[in-house]
Amino acid sequence: MNLPAFEILDPEGHPVQNAYGALDRLEVVLPPDDGRTWVGFRFFPIHRRKDPFWEGIPRALWWVPATTEPSPVSPPFQPSTIPPDPDDIHEHPDRSTWNRWIRKTLEQLGRGIPEKVVLARYRQIRGQPPSLQAMREHPAWGYRFRILLSPEVAWFGITPETFLHWKQGWVYLDALAGTLPRPVYPVPRALQVEHRAVVTYLVHHLQPFSHKITVSPQQWKQVGTMVHLHTRIQAPLSRDHVPALTEILFPTPALAGSPRDEALNWIQETEDFDRGGYGGLVGWFTPDEVFLLVAIRCGVYRKGWVRWYAGAGIVPGMDPDELWEETTWKLNVMGRLLLPSRTSGPGS
Repeated sequence: MNLPAFEILDPEGHPVQNAYGALDRLEVVLPPDDGRTWVGFRFFPIHRRKDPFWEGIPRALWWVPATTEPSPVSPPFQPSTIPPDPDDIHEHPDRSTWNRWIRKTLEQLGRGIPEKVVLARYRQIRGQPPSLQAMREHPAWGYRFRILLSPEVAWFGITPETFLHWKQGWVYLDALAGTLPRPVYPVPRALQVEHRAVVTYLVHHLQPFSHKITVSPQQWKQVGTMVHLHTRIQAPLSRDHVPALTEILFPTPALAGSPRDEALNWIQETEDFDRGGYGGLVGWFTPDEVFLLVAIRCGVYRKGWVRWYAGAGIVPGMDPDELWEETTWKLNVMGRLLLPSRTSGPGS
């Protein structure tokens, strides 16, 4: 594998962490706290070996930056100027299969365990990954990331969701769950249940580490042309506790469900593809700061094909058709970047 290139832009399009090449690489879930800066990623915990899109890619890879200049062994991809053939656009699962998955899940939720499940789907086309400049100019709000693992493999995304941010003795967690095209009052009960499950989970697992937890009022957060229910949670925390807290929290109910183990088992039983980096972590560890993003609204390029993902949280009372529409909105975020002349409809 060639030395990787790691690039992240903030929501205003400014570089916040670029690291090309590597002095050291570790295929571990989290890097060591050895006083050095580490950048990298960690995939969603469910792994399906036969999915060719993610085959041969480490499930977690962290490295010490060798340089902040572009590496000749990891050249940037050139965006494709040839529009994809509509016959090459593939969605999985199709709508009838998706509805079957959702009905089956709602039946299981009606039995009480799990209480919430997040299911995902994807689109796939022939094409090239977007350039960093195209991602910078895209109107969606969020952090842009692009990781070039070889001339044939790239992972990229625009995510509005921070998993964990630690700085100057404080940790900040974001509960972002419950999505609509526009704010609705009162908030629908199903979305309240979905969002509260995430908030409760984060607070519960943070309590052993800190007794001074502050939870902000719930509010709608505008993200592009969509809104998400958002709650900010913060607490004083020692840097030494960050790896343990990350291990306990990942993945949260926002990307898996709750209770987590039961939800992960249900995802394993229901979905028939590898999420790979979708729902994983991207970020960096330094002695002074830890910043981890949740890789939602993301895609992967491999050997002339691009695949991108979206998911929806499912709780009792939800409608399969509405969940299909929600994931369509989310898929359209990356779709506008990859299929600008063909993708329409609300997105974030």
